[in-house]
Amino acid sequence: MASLHKRKCKKRPGYIYYVRHWLFGKEKWDSCRTSDRKFAEEIRKRIEEYDERLKLGLPLPGKIKHIPLDEFTELYVSDRIDRLAPRTIKTDRDKLKIFADYLKDWKALVSSLTTRDVERFREWRLKLVAPGTVNISLTALRAAFQWVEEHGYTERNPFAIKNLKIRMDKKIPRALTPSEIEAFFGAVDGKYKPIFSFILSTGARRSEIVKLRWDDIDFQGKTITFRNTKGKKDRAIPITLELAHLLNSIGRTSERVFPYNESWFTHLFQIYRERAGIGNHLTLHSLRHTSATELLRSGVSIYTVQKLLGHSSISVTERYLHAIPEDLREAAEVLSRRAHIPG
Repeated sequence: MASLHKRKCKKRPGYIYYVRHWLFGKEKWDSCRTSDRKFAEEIRKRIEEYDERLKLGLPLPGKIKHIPLDEFTELYVSDRIDRLAPRTIKTDRDKLKIFADYLKDWKALVSSLTTRDVERFREWRLKLVAPGTVNISLTALRAAFQWVEEHGYTERNPFAIKNLKIRMDKKIPRALTPSEIEAFFGAVDGKYKPIFSFILSTGARRSEIVKLRWDDIDFQGKTITFRNTKGKKDRAIPITLELAHLLNSIGRTSERVFPYNESWFTHLFQIYRERAGIGNHLTLHSLRHTSATELLRSGVSIYTVQKLLGHSSISVTERYLHAIPEDLREAAEVLSRRAHIPG
């Protein structure tokens, strides 16, 4: 049976734990490279399991690099920080913290976590937040632990479970109807109309309009470039004549076209939404949904809409087809006539 022993550390003051064990009659000493007793105990258990499989002639797992959850979190975030948006990095860190809070242990070895731990975490989280919020956590954690597996810190991703996420009805994106658009713009003060007109005309995300600079607008080339958008990609859209007039009506008081923070835009939308009396179910992002819906309703190709709005996949754009049932009804009537279905 393997046992833990303290030994003086050669490179620095203090001590580290070693695991003493026997394999085929030979004594072996393996360093745990830590002075944390709990961490070392987990490594001891893993070494025992490895030795037992070897003695029984069972298939051996790959050589696992044991690492605690807190150390993994820093490695994982550092690996992604140059490739992903700051908001995504924050989400990764937040979701890993929630999981550590559930475990009540930042020092838990990632190699020791099981699918049962994941299932219990999901049940615990469901008692506290909505299913959609739980799914966001599960998606982020599944990606994180896939990284763990690929980098040799565990044998298997414990989040790689079939039907892990909670099944939910797909929500149709909330878009403004033509009458709601008219009521909303009728309620907006004149000096702020260009902001909301710009969002509706371009389908820009809130994060994109916050970062938009005058240098990103090429009036000669007739393009607007949204920099470092979702997924850390640049996205260019054409400037129409109406959009050019709108931009020229805005005073250049800052390097940014709209020199406000994200929460300010949301707050301003809420003020005018309430003034227009169009319902609390609508958000600032509903203007982007409205752009997509109106483009599809006008007959623009779904692939063109995907490219214009910067959707990650065509399936994202397809959601907006469900927001225009009257168009689907017209299409159904056309098919009925073509098929000569009797009335």
